[in-house]
Amino acid sequence: MSFCVNADEYLPAELFQVKVPKSSKENRKLKYGHVEDDNMEIAYLNFPYLRASFIFTIISLTAFSAAIISALQTDYRPYTEEELVDNSLIVRYGGKPFRCSTLLRFPFDGLLSIINMMEINVWANVFFRFSTTLTIAVRVLQSIIFKNILLNEQFKHAKSSLIRWFSELHPLITALETLSLALFSIITMHSDFRDANQFCKSVFAISSSINLFVVTSLYLLIFVGNPTVQNGFLLSVRGLCSVIFGYYAPQYFQFHIGWTKTSLCHSYIPREYALMEYSLIISYMVFHLLSLVDLSNLNFICIPRTCSGETEPLKPENFEKGAKYEHCRAYEYNQQRLHQTYITYCGNTKTDFVKL
Repeated sequence: MSFCVNADEYLPAELFQVKVPKSSKENRKLKYGHVEDDNMEIAYLNFPYLRASFIFTIISLTAFSAAIISALQTDYRPYTEEELVDNSLIVRYGGKPFRCSTLLRFPFDGLLSIINMMEINVWANVFFRFSTTLTIAVRVLQSIIFKNILLNEQFKHAKSSLIRWFSELHPLITALETLSLALFSIITMHSDFRDANQFCKSVFAISSSINLFVVTSLYLLIFVGNPTVQNGFLLSVRGLCSVIFGYYAPQYFQFHIGWTKTSLCHSYIPREYALMEYSLIISYMVFHLLSLVDLSNLNFICIPRTCSGETEPLKPENFEKGAKYEHCRAYEYNQQRLHQTYITYCGNTKTDFVKL
């Protein structure tokens, strides 16, 4: 792009001297039109964000699987009524056996509860904590990225305040959801604070249900605006997961909190609630694994700023006299850019011909 400027205001390059601003207003005026160089060729970091997110996801899922496997190796089940001594069980937590009294009759047709297994098995609890805490920052960052994609691309021209409100709510509710999940994995019922554990589970159930509903609603709006096969598939799966989680979560967590009000001596619960729990875990995991699709075309880039001088240590030759960034401050750089010109004529008026 090229344009002509008045020669009385802009002197030829050989007579030009940089004007130093005396106020912030003058500084902004001198920088007007300046566009920061992205410096992609000397970026500190430049890699697909999906790669980093995928690594954390694999580590988290591996830790969760290790928690289940380690719990199965050490989980205790009283097979006969004779094993119940004075309405209590001899159980082992880590390397320490102890007598656990319970008022609950053992459900002999029941199935293992994964959440209970994480509670009463040492190594299972350790791996479960690792699985839930490792991804907090990653998931919150993903929600912020998704919010910015919605507000700056998908719904850039949308006038509905509800869309903006839902988009802004998503990162906040995600932070609450991941924090409550991590806390109930850390705060155990048998050796910490039972009420705090159950409170965190209640917060997790409520915040997760709201979050799934919010994200599904936003994807419905995306599909309406761009009805592709991929968007339709993602919406269908997310909608199914949201319905399953939203329907079963209140029933299951109400039962779970009531079941664990007394001592938790084993991992078995009635069959219908165990199947409910499995459905919750699977739907929750599938829903959030689909968030990786939103990151497929994004790169994480950390670039040095030209006009702060950050690029100098990376490529000193750019800052030598007469080189690209000899004048690295924005107002200097912009004035030099405007005056590195050829002298020509526009009409009958002597002008500087500025080539950008």
